[in-house]
Amino acid sequence: MAHNPLPPGPPEYETSDAVRTAISLAYSSHFNPRGLEGFWYGAYAHVFADIASPYGGRILVHPQFPLSIPAVVVKEQQLQDDLAKAGLPWAAGDLAQHVNPGQVPAPADAPSKNAPATRRSVRVAEKLQRKAEESEKRKRDEEAALRRRQQQLVNEQLKFFETQGIVSRSSAASKAEKEAVTKQPDFVLSHVATVDLPNPGDDKQGQAHRVHRAGVKVFHYCSVLIAEVKKSPPRGRDSANEMQELEIFSDLEHAQTDLLQYCAVFFQRYEDAQSVIAFAAGGLYWQWSIVYRAEVPKLAWVQNPMFRDSDPQVEDFHTKFGLDYFVLGTEPSDAELRRIIQNQIHPLVHNAAHIGPAPQL
Repeated sequence: MAHNPLPPGPPEYETSDAVRTAISLAYSSHFNPRGLEGFWYGAYAHVFADIASPYGGRILVHPQFPLSIPAVVVKEQQLQDDLAKAGLPWAAGDLAQHVNPGQVPAPADAPSKNAPATRRSVRVAEKLQRKAEESEKRKRDEEAALRRRQQQLVNEQLKFFETQGIVSRSSAASKAEKEAVTKQPDFVLSHVATVDLPNPGDDKQGQAHRVHRAGVKVFHYCSVLIAEVKKSPPRGRDSANEMQELEIFSDLEHAQTDLLQYCAVFFQRYEDAQSVIAFAAGGLYWQWSIVYRAEVPKLAWVQNPMFRDSDPQVEDFHTKFGLDYFVLGTEPSDAELRRIIQNQIHPLVHNAAHIGPAPQL
């Protein structure tokens, strides 16, 4: 199957008629009287499709894309956090070097060996020694409980992989699990690389396999952009109005907070990923930023129901997007989308080292 050649230079993005029509439909008080965000999905779906189209299938647009982490991986992360809090290594083999159950450290307040032994000093020393031994025993019991949890987790992982028939912990296997963590961004743009499947000749099973995979095999896949779309501010207000500005940033921050959770799950699921584009939209208005792994909290933060937008880490994430936003369908918006294509998407698609060698089939 002949693939379309890659464009030598970054494509010149310009708002298409489909995007303009979708914007008008979403903004219409007649067809979208409640201002529902679902109408805006059409506008951004066409934007992302127009960005992807020149790359001939090497950039794909996934709407409502599930970012899912299996329950066993979630439990593993929780156990790692508990071990870290206890000052214990993750590898079970390191535990013997870390803890010597037969050695009880002398209490810091114990009398010196050279001090004269009085009845009172002996009682104090014995009491301190018992307290130290009890403390050490509790510590060993807690460590043993954590290790039992670790062994149980390993058994669960093996059972999970055997029953699912998979070998990757980042699998998107569609099995409902209560403890699993699943987030669903509105859009994900992915970079893929494929190789043609050979003609199987008279092999009917091979023919069916080739047909079902549309004649190609994907050998590289990574996510480039994660987008979240929220509703647009109420219509009929001057865009320079202070209240309108507050509503715009409120919707954008709502999208950004969701993006922070998506990014936390994304980096947990894809261990090799170091960065991703985060795209936040509130109706017509949108912002973007590059998000790096080190800037995103761990999975435990996502699961914490007590997290608030006022947390410093969340505030830092919002700050990354700045105070400027773009209005979809305008020339400044088109220019910024061209900048994303030129500086982020186009170099990635042309990076042969990033893709790696194609498999021999």
